Amino acid sequence: MALLILLVVAALAVDRFATLSNAMAILRAGSFTGIVAVGMTLVIIRGYYADLSVPAVIAVGALTSLAMMPAIGVLPAVAVALLVSTLIGLLNGVIIAVASGNPIIVTLGTQILLSGVIVAITQGAFVYGTSETFADIGSAKVLGVPTPILAFLVVAGIGQAWLSLTTSGRFFIAAGANQRAATAMGLPTRRLGMVAMAVCGLTAGFAGVVLAAFTDQANVAIGSGYEFSAIAAVAVGGTSLFGGAGSIWRTVVGVVFVATIDNVLVLLGLPFEARLLATGIVIIVAVVFDALLRRSTR
Repeated sequence: MALLILLVVAALAVDRFATLSNAMAILRAGSFTGIVAVGMTLVIIRGYYADLSVPAVIAVGALTSLAMMPAIGVLPAVAVALLVSTLIGLLNGVIIAVASGNPIIVTLGTQILLSGVIVAITQGAFVYGTSETFADIGSAKVLGVPTPILAFLVVAGIGQAWLSLTTSGRFFIAAGANQRAATAMGLPTRRLGMVAMAVCGLTAGFAGVVLAAFTDQANVAIGSGYEFSAIAAVAVGGTSLFGGAGSIWRTVVGVVFVATIDNVLVLLGLPFEARLLATGIVIIVAVVFDALLRRSTR
């Protein structure tokens, strides 16, 4: 309902909003956040609050794929980038699940560490694409739909199918709802937590690859801000920030909502700071609403 109201108000009040080209622009801009948000949804449902290492992992995916293409080709470079990103997420998961690390502190530490390593290797410079095939894929359209949107829909579809149609997906939600009860029932709660972080690393790395293909360049700051946009999308979509409840399709709605707000602010000519402010307000309102809903449920 909130999304429908936003769309109607924007169509009536903002010039150039209600056009097909602008609708595609909203979905294309939201697709990068959406790919990240699929993994973030799993982390939050599992009860791990958020993954703040997302910006650095996006940069790792983008830079690794671009840097290795001249030597090993497009597909092997992409595979290596996704493997490295997944391993980073898995390492976060091991520290959190096995060593009982705080998810926020662990992933924030990973973000700072990776950013430092990237700056040390690249000196903060841009890495540019060398493969026309890779750039063509990033800018291509299938039946008029840009490839980043298709990539987002495929990732979201796989995530939703696993979460809602498989036994392990149901175990995953149960572990987030009540970890002690899930452990007492014999569910592999630690392993499920590691899976959540690994998948979030994979989706962040994949978002970096898609961004690199779309822009044909990358640097350490390519993923900046995507963690907050993803958290906002997950929260707006109705996934409980305390874990144990939510779905990918709700996150998809949240992604469109957040991307639409950002698009409206751009069309109104407001600065980047206003867009950050709007994202922060969305997160705060969603957290408060979620807390009130949980209290009323009790």
